[in-house]
Amino acid sequence: MKRFLCSCLAAATLAAACRLPVRADAKDPLAGFTATGQTRKCVPSYDIDETRVLDESRILFRVHVDEYYVNRLTRPCPGLSIERKFKYTLRGANKLCNGDAITVLDDAGTGAGCILGPFEKLDKKK
Repeated sequence: MKRFLCSCLAAATLAAACRLPVRADAKDPLAGFTATGQTRKCVPSYDIDETRVLDESRILFRVHVDEYYVNRLTRPCPGLSIERKFKYTLRGANKLCNGDAITVLDDAGTGAGCILGPFEKLDKKK
C-alpha cells in the first residue's frame, strides 16, 4: 500500500506548490470558481498536483494542469483547518475515492481520521 503526504508546510520548496489562486477579497475560498454540478467518485492519485485545505469540511484538489475538484468530507474533520495537512493510504488502485479515509497530521504525528465525499468538478472563473 502506498502512503502519500499532502501538506502545505512553510518550507520554501513546498510553500509555492501548495497555493492555489483565490481572489484576495473573497471570504469564501471557492469564490474564484464555479460549481459545474458534475461529480466523480475517484481521482487518480498520480494526477493530483496540489491540495488545499479550505476548512474543516472541504479540500480543494488541482488535478492535471488546471482541473479543480472540491471534496466535501462526510463530516467536519477536527483539526484539519488548523493543521492544514493530511495523509491518505490508497487501497489497491492508484485512485483516491469517495469513502476513502484521510488522517490529519498534527505535531504528534497522527490526528483525526475523516472520510472523503465525492469529488465535485469546479471551473475556474476568468
